[in-house]
Amino acid sequence: MRKVLLFTIGFILVLGVVIYAQILPRRRPLDSRFRDARTAPGVTLPDTKPKFHLLYTGPDDMRFNSPRGIGIDPQGNIYVADSGNSRVVKLQIIDKTVNVGAIWGGEGEEEGKFKGPNSPNDFGFFNAKVYVADPGNYRIQKFSGDGAFEAKFGSVGWGNDQFRYPTDVTFDLSGNAYVVDSPADKVKVYKAGWAFDKAIGGAHGSGNGQFNYPLHATADRHGFVYVADTGNNRIQKFDRYGNFKGQWAGFSGPQGITIDRFGNIYVADTGNNVIKKFDAKMDKIFEFGGQGAMPGQFNMPTDVAVSSDGTRIFVADKGNNRIQVFDQLPTLEFDFRR
Repeated sequence: MRKVLLFTIGFILVLGVVIYAQILPRRRPLDSRFRDARTAPGVTLPDTKPKFHLLYTGPDDMRFNSPRGIGIDPQGNIYVADSGNSRVVKLQIIDKTVNVGAIWGGEGEEEGKFKGPNSPNDFGFFNAKVYVADPGNYRIQKFSGDGAFEAKFGSVGWGNDQFRYPTDVTFDLSGNAYVVDSPADKVKVYKAGWAFDKAIGGAHGSGNGQFNYPLHATADRHGFVYVADTGNNRIQKFDRYGNFKGQWAGFSGPQGITIDRFGNIYVADTGNNVIKKFDAKMDKIFEFGGQGAMPGQFNMPTDVAVSSDGTRIFVADKGNNRIQVFDQLPTLEFDFRR
C-alpha cells in the first residue's frame, strides 16, 4: 500500500511539472537584445520628435553667411562650414551657452584658405584631425582640431587623385576616406595614406548605382555607404565593395546625411525643409521642421550632425544663416530576460 501511495505521489509531481512547463511563457534567449525601445514588446514611448534647444547665428564680429556644413568630432566639438565667409568656426556648446573655440580660413587658394561661395563645404574626422572639403580649390584639406593647416590632397582633373568639385569627405571606422566628387557623379574611396581604392558610381543617370550630382555620403560601422543622390531626389546604399544594395525616394534635393552610433540615419531633406530620421532599414522614425524662420523651422537645411550619445541633433540652416540644435530622447538598449 505504501509503495502504491509513493508511486501515485511521484506520478502526480511529474505530471504537474509537465503541465507547468507547457503553460509557462517561453523564455527568450539570454542574449536577445532590442537596440531601440520602439521595437521592444510592451514598451511605449512618448512623442519622440526632437525638441528645439537653441539657435546660433555666429560670432558677434561676423555672423554666419550661408553655412553649408556641420560636423562633430569625437570630443563633442562642433564645426561649422561658414561657406559665405570662407571659414571654419569651431564651437563648444554647454547647455545653452555657445563658446567659440577657433576660427580659420578666409578666401583664397593658399594652404588653409577656401575658395568660392561653397567652400568650405563639409567635414570628416579621423585620428583627431579635421578634414575639410574645399570644392572651389578642388581639394581636401587637413587641419588640427584648432585649425592649424597640416596637408592637402587633390587638384583639378579627372584622375583618381583629382577632383572636379569635391563636396564632402567622410571616414569609416577603418580609416577609409570617401570623397563625393559631384560633377563626376561618383564617390571616390581611399585607403589610409590616401591610396586610391575604387570609385562608387561614375555614370550619370537615374538607374541603380548611377548619380545625378550627389552631394554627401556617410558610412556605417558595417561598411555600408549611403549617398545623397541629390539630383535624383533619393538616397542610395552600397556595400563595402561598391555594389548597389538599395535606394529610397521621397526626398526633394537631399543633401546632408549622417548615421548615429545606433545605426539610425538622418537626412537633410533640403527642398522639403525638414530633417528626417530613419532606422537601419530606412523605415522612417520621424521628421521635423518645415519652411520658415521661427525656431524649429528651416530655410534650405543643407547638413545634419548627431552627438555621440544620440541625444542632440545639429542642423546647418543655410537659408536662415544660422545653426539650430535640438534635443531628442536617447536611443535605448535593452537586454530583456523574460
